[in-house]
Amino acid sequence: MPFQLPNQTSFALAKPTYSGSTWVRPADWITITDTAGEVQFLVSDVVYPVYAITTTFTQTGGIGNIYIDWGDGVIDTISTIGSTTTNHTYTTGTGTPCSRGYTTWKVRIYGDVGTQITQALQVIPTFFGSFASSTGTLEEYYGDNTILQAAFLHPTNSVVFRYLEYAKLPTSMPVNTSFQQAFVQCYALQKLILPVSSPNATSIRSIIGSCPLLEELILPQELPNVVDCNSLASNCSSLVRVVFPATMNSSTDWGNAFQNCYSLGSIQMPTTNAATTFGNTFLGCRMLLNVEIKSWSSAITTINLITTFGGCFALEDVKLPPSITSGALVNMLQTFQNCYSLKSFTSFPINFNTTTLAQTFNNCYSLSKVILPASIPSLASMSSTFNGCSQLAEITLPTAVSGSIDMASCFFGCSGLSEINIPSTYTLSNLAATFQNATGVKRITLPAAAPTSMNNMCNGCVALESIVMPTNMASTQLIASAFLNCSSLQSITFPSTANSITSMNGTFQNCFNLRTITLPTSMTGCNNWSSTFANCSSLKRVVLPATSNATNTTYASCFTQCFSLESITFPTTQSLAVNTIAQMLNQAYNISGMTNTQFLGNNSTAAGNTTYVDGTSFFVNGGFRFTGSLSFSCKFSKLMISSPNVVIKNGITGLRLLNNGAGQYGGTAPQIDIRNTNLGQAALVQVFTDLPTITAKQIDITGATGAAALTPAERAIATGKGWTIIG
Repeated sequence: MPFQLPNQTSFALAKPTYSGSTWVRPADWITITDTAGEVQFLVSDVVYPVYAITTTFTQTGGIGNIYIDWGDGVIDTISTIGSTTTNHTYTTGTGTPCSRGYTTWKVRIYGDVGTQITQALQVIPTFFGSFASSTGTLEEYYGDNTILQAAFLHPTNSVVFRYLEYAKLPTSMPVNTSFQQAFVQCYALQKLILPVSSPNATSIRSIIGSCPLLEELILPQELPNVVDCNSLASNCSSLVRVVFPATMNSSTDWGNAFQNCYSLGSIQMPTTNAATTFGNTFLGCRMLLNVEIKSWSSAITTINLITTFGGCFALEDVKLPPSITSGALVNMLQTFQNCYSLKSFTSFPINFNTTTLAQTFNNCYSLSKVILPASIPSLASMSSTFNGCSQLAEITLPTAVSGSIDMASCFFGCSGLSEINIPSTYTLSNLAATFQNATGVKRITLPAAAPTSMNNMCNGCVALESIVMPTNMASTQLIASAFLNCSSLQSITFPSTANSITSMNGTFQNCFNLRTITLPTSMTGCNNWSSTFANCSSLKRVVLPATSNATNTTYASCFTQCFSLESITFPTTQSLAVNTIAQMLNQAYNISGMTNTQFLGNNSTAAGNTTYVDGTSFFVNGGFRFTGSLSFSCKFSKLMISSPNVVIKNGITGLRLLNNGAGQYGGTAPQIDIRNTNLGQAALVQVFTDLPTITAKQIDITGATGAAALTPAERAIATGKGWTIIG
């Protein structure tokens, strides 16, 4: 298949910069203030002007109330310190109008001296029943000395703050245990001020998830107990700046943390000595230029780097922690997939070990150099590891591995490589498409033992000149199209152990320069030889395995357009299941000899033999230099050995159709086409003699050398058996 590089100019993205929030508060909004001990909201009638606030508070000496001033002249008094929900409905149009087309109200929650607000949470108003709804809240100020509990903004199934543009939390939140989903789906949020200290927080999962307008995130600088950082800023497409505390050594999960943060240019991660999960952390950060993960878990565990940097189109520099604990594993499935600008990666951690490098550098179009560690003892998969790395010019593979390794599509499209040596220490489980479309590779060396599948292994390796095949191919079953379009390959030798191959379909198709091939003497597993040598225009001689599979079904187009082919030796065992030899020698202009054709197809004459061979265009447009005879022991549905050229005839001088069993020649008329052949009078009579007795079938002998000399009695041999002679 053709291989197209993407437009690489699209990778050169401008580095995002942050010069402060671009948010400007509308001048005609009511002024609200950051007042210690109070909570203030700016609300509107942009949606239903219905609100509900759940409050809790503490008292000193058992006295004192808190109040909700709704800003429209209504003030509710709350005397119960436990959870209390207060509903309020505004009259549309009674608030302060603004230039955006809606009206606003200032909500103030405050208390008597000696009280302290511990929760002021907007929840689903009774008006909406049990269904979550968007609220028209525009701003939120939580003053210092308010002590907010875990679910302070977004409890499960609560309201969605789609219009919230600004939020400020207290400087310190000593009792808070979770920021999980605190501002999730605040689609209009543009400025957020988090506490400086939150020592008891355990989660910042999705704290600003799907806030597409927020440009800056400054996390509390004291977060010693945060464990869960999953999805903390996912889908924040405008986020440019993130400030972490120096250490977050309790955090274990950073999965999806910055997924789809399209504008993020660089990031300095904190130390994370307990972290094990970085799956999708920067997936889709298409403008990210550089990133460093300073540390991860020191336990003997698995570090998840699955798709960590996937789709980071501009990423040029990545630093992983310098080491990993001996015995631990790193899962690098798709880690750098679609990192179009990454040019090299050589800094694998000390003690690095993994079970998979599958698709790790898939489609890293600019990658030119990779040095893998010398030892990766647990490595089991390199499937598509460098698939699409068209600039890869230098690769060092590990030599110390154990177990079997899947290398399917590993170097697919690596057109910059000129030589690939798979270390002899490898036991391979899959070589399907391993080098496909590696258009620059000239030499390949494979280890001693071959895997089950080598389908499309070198398909499209147009520069391939030589390949050292495995000496042990006893397990290999699939090799279809393995060398398709290897137009520079001149010779190849299969080991004698290649006896289990089930299909040679298209294996050497379009190998224009292939001159010699050595096949094993026995291939009892092969049941398909279709197009095997099609368009091998330099190939002169082919000796097929003497012992073949009795279930082999096809030689269709096997030698089509083999312009230089002179001789073919077919197997000496009967191929009982062959049902087509159509176009087998189409345009094989130089074929002069074939042996063992009598072993093609089922030779039984019994009525129970319903395997009829399709010989359509078997010899058409070829055979001009053929001077011998052909013998077939099979039943036919159609046989076409004709030449379209009335001047240069097919050179065949004798044809035996040895099977006269019933049920034959159900193909299109003429069922036997031997026009413009060099079959003389006696040879034609022999063909007539071999014909089975049948009804309403045709044999075309137009232009055959002996056709004009046939006597009526000789013609009657065929017509008397129900055949119509044309010519």
